[in-house]
Amino acid sequence: MIGSVHSDILRSGLNERICGFQPISLESLKSKAELLQRRDNKYVLTTKDIILFLQAAQESYDILEINTIRQFTYYSQYFDSQDLHTHQDHNKGRRRRIKIRHRNYVDTNRHYFEVKVKGLRKMTQKYRLRIQPSDLFLDGALHPKLQDFCQKTLHEHNYHIWPHGFFPSIIVHYNRLTLVAKDSNERITVDNGIAFSVTNTDQQYYLNDDRWVVEVKSFTGRTNMDRWMLRHGHRPMSKCSKYCMGINLLKRPGVNNRFSPVLRRYF
Repeated sequence: MIGSVHSDILRSGLNERICGFQPISLESLKSKAELLQRRDNKYVLTTKDIILFLQAAQESYDILEINTIRQFTYYSQYFDSQDLHTHQDHNKGRRRRIKIRHRNYVDTNRHYFEVKVKGLRKMTQKYRLRIQPSDLFLDGALHPKLQDFCQKTLHEHNYHIWPHGFFPSIIVHYNRLTLVAKDSNERITVDNGIAFSVTNTDQQYYLNDDRWVVEVKSFTGRTNMDRWMLRHGHRPMSKCSKYCMGINLLKRPGVNNRFSPVLRRYF
């Protein structure tokens, strides 16, 4: 009972912080900080820490608001080879790696097919197509137009033709707040309620709801909020990919790799 009361107090404080931000529209976000090319720093915070973080960010950042909603539901279906090559590349620490996904912004019912390419200089480039759910598959396989989009995108980054095929891997669900810097080209996403599932199975896994994954996105990778994190003892985490953690939990349980320590310590 005491723990429940404490949790309710924290959530009340969190909601107060979220309501304290000035709103920004999706159109303004895109014009100021769409950041399809960027550097990312990820951190894991508790609910208590996220309240302090939001308090520190409130004067310098606005919050995305659409139709009075400030915390949005995301659904991301990832694609990989049958041998999970994109997961393997991340696990091996390769600087050049990719992620492929269908993302559904549930609250606005928008669907995108996305390819994320990470290069040698730790710069992430994201490419996306607006689609309808019916555009995703043809005869049970990823639609040829989307396969072509993947191959052309990888070719632009001097990748060889991807020979492994694109197959549904796992689904990641979560809730997200998005902060946009008032005076600079920066964006911060704050994710909570993270859950994983496998298509057409009963496999599911829910992460600790007291943990928040914060991602600071900028051109430089060195922002005021990154410095705030360091001053308060939070270090960037390179082994905190939601996709890779989900693979560990659902498709490779018991396998000890570079994501296992993060899961054990923080989630």
